[in-house]
Amino acid sequence: MGGTVADRMLFYHRKYGTKKFYFTDSLVNGNMRAFTSFLDTIIDYKHRYDIDFRWTGQYITRPIKQMPAEIYEKMSASGAEGLSTGIESGSNAVLKHMKKLFTIEDVHLQLENFRKNNLSYVLLMLPCYYTETEQDFVDTIDFLKYCQSYYADGTIVSVSGGEPLRFDGSGITPMEKNGKQ
Repeated sequence: MGGTVADRMLFYHRKYGTKKFYFTDSLVNGNMRAFTSFLDTIIDYKHRYDIDFRWTGQYITRPIKQMPAEIYEKMSASGAEGLSTGIESGSNAVLKHMKKLFTIEDVHLQLENFRKNNLSYVLLMLPCYYTETEQDFVDTIDFLKYCQSYYADGTIVSVSGGEPLRFDGSGITPMEKNGKQ
C-alpha cells in the first residue's frame, strides 16, 4: 500500500535528486495501515540507500488511543515535517458540532508527541464557526495560549486562521461593507 508511494519517491530521487516531497491530495494518515506501511518503507529506503528524504502533507488529528507512540517515532525517522492539521477550534463543544473525532485533550497529547519526536506542525484554525459562543471563543484563546511553548520551540511552525466568513453571498464580509478592514 504505502510502499507504492515510497517507490515513487525513490524513483524521483534517483532520476531528479528530489529529497523533499509535498503530498497535497488527501490525508497522509487517512488510512493507518497504508500510512504505517509508507513510514516503514521510507525508513527502510533511508537506511538502505542512505537518502535523507523529507516529506509533508495534510494530516488528520486522531484520538490519542488511535495513535500509538511508535507512529510518532516512525514519522520522525521517515523525515516528516510541517504536517498541516485542521484543529479548527480550541473548544470541545465546537469540535463536537463539527463532528471531529478528537478532543482538545487529544491535541495536547499529540503536540507533546510531536515535540518529543522533533516533528513540526502547521496548525489550521477556523475562527468564527457559526455555532461558536463567547465561551467557545475564550476556550480557543486559552488553547492558543497553551500552545505558546510549542510555537517557541518550533513544534508549531505556523498557524493559519482561514478566510473571513462571507454572509450574504456577495463575497464581501460585514466589516468590508462598513468600510472597515
